[in-house]
Amino acid sequence: VTSPVRELVDSQQVLRLGWRHRLQTKTGPFDNERIKDWMTLDLEAAYFPDSMRDNFGEDWGLYSGRYAWYVGDRTTFLANAFYDTFSDAQQLWSVGIISQRTTRGSVYVGLRQVKGATLDSQILTASYSYQLTPKWVTTMGTAYDLGEQRNRGQSLTMSRVGNDFIWHFGTNYDVSRDNFGIAVSLEPRFMSLPGLGNQSSNQLGSLLQTY
Repeated sequence: VTSPVRELVDSQQVLRLGWRHRLQTKTGPFDNERIKDWMTLDLEAAYFPDSMRDNFGEDWGLYSGRYAWYVGDRTTFLANAFYDTFSDAQQLWSVGIISQRTTRGSVYVGLRQVKGATLDSQILTASYSYQLTPKWVTTMGTAYDLGEQRNRGQSLTMSRVGNDFIWHFGTNYDVSRDNFGIAVSLEPRFMSLPGLGNQSSNQLGSLLQTY
């Protein structure tokens, strides 16, 4: 009702399908082994019965995939993608590595593709998270657009970790637009999506496993 645009959907039907994969292995001492995920792969797609009304004429859409390879207890390779097939649809994917080299710090490096309509960017991102106290984690991040060869800005985020929620308080500066911003977000921990594990939106990674 309060939307400033007129393109509102009165009713919509969609069938969402998902396929979860887990490849597991045993780890630990010989007399006290435990089972853990070695690789995970989650695939999803959506079917629209009335595609002309709900999905620009395409019967299928909202294709997505999430892959994680737990190389070791402290290093994980991550990849995900989100695609649609109608004209000028979004085509998003990213790959990255998150590694916890100390008990209090973790580093993430990744490449992200953002494509849709006239937008086509390949963004290299990096962030470092450090545990100040058992309840507070700080994250510093930077982004560089390889396609346009320009700095996309830096960010600093403080995260308050609880049993059920994570509060994020952050600031960011976009050098290319000379734009400064402040953000506050609330992230639930008790309803994380399958396949994401403890990977939060700030790539806190295995630091969250200590709580």
